[in-house]
Amino acid sequence: MEQLLEMYNEIEDNHSWNSVYQEIDKQSCKQERKLKLTTKIAHSWENAERNRYRNVLAYDTSRVVLKRENTERSDYINASPLIVPTAKRNYILTQVIVNL
Repeated sequence: MEQLLEMYNEIEDNHSWNSVYQEIDKQSCKQERKLKLTTKIAHSWENAERNRYRNVLAYDTSRVVLKRENTERSDYINASPLIVPTAKRNYILTQVIVNL
């Protein structure tokens, strides 16, 4: 924990959050290509407006699918499951709702 705090303070002191973000984005893109992760459903014309941020999207293979009955509305929500075995809990990561 102390090491994490030291890293945080160094980033703060150097005002280098932008470079940290760029490195995370670069590594994320690299991993997406390696694992062949796609976001075609999130990018579809009917779902694009449901994404608050254009660069934070649910992957097609792991997204939360809404169960809707008697409706033609999309089953899309920008949300992904997160399983934490050590905590014996499951979570859903999502963005703040976009007013449509």
